[in-house]
Amino acid sequence: MFHALELNAIQLALRTRISLPVGNRKSKLLPSIRSRVPYEKDYDAIVDVWVGDNRARFALEYERTLKSSKQYERVRAALQAERQIACILY
Repeated sequence: MFHALELNAIQLALRTRISLPVGNRKSKLLPSIRSRVPYEKDYDAIVDVWVGDNRARFALEYERTLKSSKQYERVRAALQAERQIACILY
């Protein structure tokens, strides 16, 4: 539950710090489960940010707790293998 609350805080911080264009386009923090594109990792969110008419998309992965070195090795391998998302904020 705390993980979800902290992700919500990240979303609010993004919304207050990014200039959003006038119109229907907004910054979006989308749960990665909404995506039809298979990613190498189950990211916490896929973020769309509109700058003018251009969309910038990145994956967001938030680690709240320390993992074992084996778990981090699996994460590293998945991030290196990612080809669908050009930028990952970890």
